[in-house]
Order: sequence, then structure tokens, then C-alpha cells
Amino acid sequence: AGIATSQDLVHWVRHPHNPALGPRQSGIWWDSGHVRGRSLTKIGDTYYALYEGAAPSRNMHVPRWWDTIGLARSNDLIDWEYHPLDPIIPQQTGDRFDCMWTGWPRMWVEGDTVYLFYAAGGVSMETPYHHASTGLRTVSLERFLRWE
Repeated sequence: AGIATSQDLVHWVRHPHNPALGPRQSGIWWDSGHVRGRSLTKIGDTYYALYEGAAPSRNMHVPRWWDTIGLARSNDLIDWEYHPLDPIIPQQTGDRFDCMWTGWPRMWVEGDTVYLFYAAGGVSMETPYHHASTGLRTVSLERFLRWE
């Protein structure tokens, strides 16, 4: 995810340190293949970004990206810290609606509650008639802001 600025919303200048929030370079991370910023919210003086990321599939016969949702925060939109419960919305076990991938996250804060909406795919995604499902998770704003 990159940063660009504009004085008139017509002419844009990319930040020289892009991508601001990009894939982690080590192959051990779940988001070492790609990172796609999907939702940005400012709470107080801190920006929170929900993103989807993935590492390349280890099965070379089936080249797939099993996206998962992560959370990062920044005070300046340039230097990012990843949430310690990384990823925050992983695939679930078994044959649940979100057992294969989670992605396209959006965040809404209302009062003391943070609503995390996301798309997901389960075992049914392997059929010709696959459709993504929608998930919702809620967390208290107090817990959302506590990163230990």
C-alpha cells in the first residue's frame, strides 16, 4: 500500500518511501508475498490499516494465494507496526465458511465497538459455483487499542 499526496485532488505525487505498508521480506511471514491495504481509519492520533496479505502457495501444482487479514498502525502513515496477534482474522479450521481465505476487510468504529467486515471463502469455493461469504467480527474499542 502506497502513499500519495495532492494539493488539488487532480495532480498526485507518490511518496518516495513507497510502499509504506508492503510485504515483509522474509519468507517466514504469512504476508511475505503481497500486501493490499483495504481499510484505513484514524482513531485519536493513530492510523489503523486493515490489509490482506499472503505468501505464495507451497504447492507448485496449484499456484494460489490464500489471503489472510492483518492489522497495522502508524502515527505518520510511513512507519508501520504490525499487530502482535498477526494475522488478526486468519482462516478457520475445518470446513467453515472462512477456512480457505479471508480478505477485503473493512473497519467501522461506532461508540465503543469496532466492526470488522470481511469476505471469506471455504471449501465450497472449490466448486464451479463458488461464491464468497461475508463475515463480521466485533471487538471493543478498548481491546482494539491495546496491543500487548
